[in-house]
Amino acid sequence: MKTYVISEVQYLDRSPKEVHYLKVNETETGYSFTAGEVIGQGFGAGGGEGTFDIESLQAMKMYKQFLIDIDCPWLDDILRDSNTSDQEKYMDIIKRTNNESC
Repeated sequence: MKTYVISEVQYLDRSPKEVHYLKVNETETGYSFTAGEVIGQGFGAGGGEGTFDIESLQAMKMYKQFLIDIDCPWLDDILRDSNTSDQEKYMDIIKRTNNESC
């Protein structure tokens, strides 16, 4: 399995501090997103993480705000493109961010 970090943004000026991120996971059967946030630090940290396909990511509450928080509003254009397959969309996102797998 390969994981590509699409974005990780730290908001150190917020109280408590926040980190918002989006990753693409590549497996033998296809692709998925991991999206999440960490609020605070240490034992008192909160937030959450989830795994999404394209449709469920778009259906996520506060989807547009999440794209702004991770500094990737351009993702919406790729995800809404009806002329490309889901696999092509994931590959376009990975190419756009020019990431190496981690």
